[in-house]
Amino acid sequence: MNPSLPELEARRAQLYARLAGLGDFRRGSVSENFRRCGKPNCVCAAPGHRGHGPRWLWTRTLPGGRSVGRQLSPGELAVEAMFPAQPPRTGSAVEEVARRHGDYAVCGVCAVVWLDEDLHIVSARAAYVSVAPTPLVLDLSAVLAGRAYDADVEDVRDAVAVDPEADIHASAAYRRHLAGVLTARAVRAAAREAAA
Repeated sequence: MNPSLPELEARRAQLYARLAGLGDFRRGSVSENFRRCGKPNCVCAAPGHRGHGPRWLWTRTLPGGRSVGRQLSPGELAVEAMFPAQPPRTGSAVEEVARRHGDYAVCGVCAVVWLDEDLHIVSARAAYVSVAPTPLVLDLSAVLAGRAYDADVEDVRDAVAVDPEADIHASAAYRRHLAGVLTARAVRAAAREAAA
């Protein structure tokens, strides 16, 4: 039997409440811009003046190649973040592939590995960019827990459950492959750092 309208509305309200806790994630890029208003007596008309601003513009590319954007209002842009210090025997590593140095990653992975006193993996997580509409975090502990820090981790590739979209830069299959390869590299490097 199909759910009733009140049941669907209640479920929607629950989902909205959960999504509100995540904050605002959007694909695209943010740029700082200054502009001149064009009034001859305005301070921005003076030689060397940057113009009014800054204005923060968010731009993204839609399927088909068309770009859209809008100006962000105060409070829509994160301007700081705090990262607590990690406990001893914790390591992290970042691996990425980009078309050119400095370009946005076709696929990027950051792995964090925690080791016990015997240098065996207690838990591991990996965060991904460019393989989902928003940054994605996967817990790899079920696959890696109990292994020595220097053990082979190539089978972690199979645990990377990502479903990327294709775009003009890479096919979905290529991004999926990169996610697995880069995860294994990042986990190895993070485990070595944790053991050092």
